[in-house]
Amino acid sequence: MNRRLILSLFCGLAVFAGPPHEIEGRVVDSQTGAPITHARVTLTIPQPGGEPITVMLLTDEGGAFDLKNAPDGNYQVMCQRAGYLPGYQGGQIPAAASSAETAPLIIRLTPQVAVEGSVVDEKGAPVPFASVQILRQTIVEGHRRTQMAGGNRSDDSGLFRIFGLTAGRYWVAVTAPSGSRRSKVAYPQVFYPRSPDINGAELMDLQPGQERHLRIRLPEPVPAREIRGQVAPAGDSVSIALRPADVSLFPQFLDFNNQWDQKTKTFKIWGVPSGVYVLEASTNVEGQQLQASMTLTVGSGDVSARLEAHPPATVSGVVRFEGKEKPPAPVAGIQLRSPRSQFNVQPDADGSFKFNGLPEDTYRLVVSSNGTAYLRSAWQGGRDVLRDGLAVSAESSPGPLEIVVGGPGATVEGTLDLPDSGQPANVIVALLRHAGNEMVLEKQSYVNRSLPAGAGLSARARAAGLPVMQGRSQFTIQGVAPGDYVLYCWEADSPVPYADPDFFPQYGTLGKTITVNAAEKISVNLDRLVPRIDP
Repeated sequence: MNRRLILSLFCGLAVFAGPPHEIEGRVVDSQTGAPITHARVTLTIPQPGGEPITVMLLTDEGGAFDLKNAPDGNYQVMCQRAGYLPGYQGGQIPAAASSAETAPLIIRLTPQVAVEGSVVDEKGAPVPFASVQILRQTIVEGHRRTQMAGGNRSDDSGLFRIFGLTAGRYWVAVTAPSGSRRSKVAYPQVFYPRSPDINGAELMDLQPGQERHLRIRLPEPVPAREIRGQVAPAGDSVSIALRPADVSLFPQFLDFNNQWDQKTKTFKIWGVPSGVYVLEASTNVEGQQLQASMTLTVGSGDVSARLEAHPPATVSGVVRFEGKEKPPAPVAGIQLRSPRSQFNVQPDADGSFKFNGLPEDTYRLVVSSNGTAYLRSAWQGGRDVLRDGLAVSAESSPGPLEIVVGGPGATVEGTLDLPDSGQPANVIVALLRHAGNEMVLEKQSYVNRSLPAGAGLSARARAAGLPVMQGRSQFTIQGVAPGDYVLYCWEADSPVPYADPDFFPQYGTLGKTITVNAAEKISVNLDRLVPRIDP
């Protein structure tokens, strides 16, 4: 039997403007290197002025595939196989003679992680239709955040299976259905194995290809309350949701039964254990989407609430430039960020901008400047937005935002002088500043390290007994505002919780402290890397 399964495009060579090529490759297991048979390989090749060509292949017994008559251009390859995470690869097929062939592709698929098991009640009976959620901790803008990585419901026998997960460290949380309104008790949310909060949960370290089997036993039911109230104004339909108030630990909505009565314009949510929650509603009134939100505490009795629905807020503003050497477009983009959402706009040629559809929150302002321009100040009325954030509230219309960009700012440049042994190819150079008891990312530079061979030991390296230096990588950060900063570098694929209060006391010696004055150029050498930090 032929060792390769060969499928060709149903097109003649005359269809393509350039000479044809052959794309060969193999699909292998990223952990063992073993060939993966019957993997589906999808190749997409764009065509100038026309629809892209898409071809699907199956790998043979040796994991190989072969595509003949491929045209010049960029291509994308996606590979799928049951039990593995999808693999992607792309590149440029070089323009060359028809006899030339591209280098064989090696696509490595990583075995997926799966979590399966059963949910039972306090007596060991199966619990159907329980919500099982897989949680992992990530780092978002320097803050540790817990996010949902996957989820499913148990079936009518209490069994569940969640698959397609990457390797990593996970928690498991379960919420049982709240049942009938007549019931005055409900199962509280439980974190595996049987903890009422995430701090007592087991953090499972799951490796590629691992399948973890769990038996999750619910705790004793607890007293449950009802939240009832009104939404005004209310359209033909109203959506009600309840989530924990602490978004840093558990940002998604909880699975409580609720009912909306269109006739009385009232809602009920039942089976709610005690705690602090955020109640949110959305409705459409005369074609306009309205939103409402409030924080409430559920204690020893039922809770009544009235939600006032408002259109999402609009924040308009203007960017002004003060200084010399104004770039053609001083600001490339403006962002408003909060733990739950992010919004982006580009200012118009006259510097004006507008954010639409902002929910109630306090946002951090991030301005991306061009060239040597830098953010000098931002005010919302008498509020210093750089210090206190931008406030969006339903009680009052947000005032205009005035952003002042100055220039020229300073330039911080330098080299990464890292040992070759065990060091990453791609590095982030981060310029951080102190803001209260945490660090804030001011600017950053992505460095793809160049490591030319043949560089010998420096005198300093010899004296310190360090590994051979392969070379140096350059970085440049422009448009730095005057002030005091700390420079760090870390692996590009390993975010660092720099905003945590304990980060600087623990890793401060790995950074370089600098003081920046306007329009000056500072050269810095970085020779230490922040180690990988588990979220």
